Amino acid sequence: MHLFKSKDLNKWEYIHQFYKSTREWTNDLDDCTCPDFFKLGSKWMLLHFCQQKPDGGSRYYLGSYEKDHFYPESFDRINFPRRNIHAHRSLMDIHRCRILFLNLDEERKIETCVKSGLSGAWSILVVISLSDNENSIEIDQ
Repeated sequence: MHLFKSKDLNKWEYIHQFYKSTREWTNDLDDCTCPDFFKLGSKWMLLHFCQQKPDGGSRYYLGSYEKDHFYPESFDRINFPRRNIHAHRSLMDIHRCRILFLNLDEERKIETCVKSGLSGAWSILVVISLSDNENSIEIDQ
């Protein structure tokens, strides 16, 4: 994953590699799509989606962030039972809680989704926080 900067969101300047995976937790097919990077408690979280089958899905790294570089320290997956989540986004509310919007896969066949023009469903909002051990997250619903 690489870091770019822009003053006008039109012209982008390449800065450097944002983080380098040691492949301790994932293989080189992890494409880190739909990244969302934010501070969570005392750590920084890189929430992303991997399109790799069968081990893909939503996942996250927790770590430190220094001088425009992210250093992952722990890794885990984040999914609902029987539902894969993807294209997730987060925001911080006025109480400084990190809220996730989760796009869930659904059980309809892809042909049905294409025919209807709709695919997936949004979950209820969930609040995440850093666990006491600071190596994982907790999800409050």
